[in-house]
Amino acid sequence: MATNCYVGKLNEDNTVDCIFVKFNGDYEDNGANLLKDFNNQDSVNGLIASGNGNTLYDKCKDEPYKLSFEEYDKMFEDTYIEYLYLWKDNQWYAKDRYHKKKNFIPLDKILEPVEIVTITYKLRNQ
Repeated sequence: MATNCYVGKLNEDNTVDCIFVKFNGDYEDNGANLLKDFNNQDSVNGLIASGNGNTLYDKCKDEPYKLSFEEYDKMFEDTYIEYLYLWKDNQWYAKDRYHKKKNFIPLDKILEPVEIVTITYKLRNQ
């Protein structure tokens, strides 16, 4: 089953350029990937310019949607969208349908950094 989200960036005129992402919209997937791979203005601009997709990494070249901030902020009311992500002030903010958060909160306050450890194996001497 798809976990849908919208990913947007707030513009100076209080509009939001946003894209629809069909899969992996939850914090642990797309949220973590936004923090890891799309963490500066240039990468966010490229992501939004790439258009809608099944994942954050699809390159569909659609035109992003342009909504007022108020329309974007109320996306849960009339749609099946589960997560909203918003780039503003050089950081990611988020909210979801399930926790009934009224305001966007910084994504790095939702997700805790985790150290990734790589384990390498070698053959034992027999």
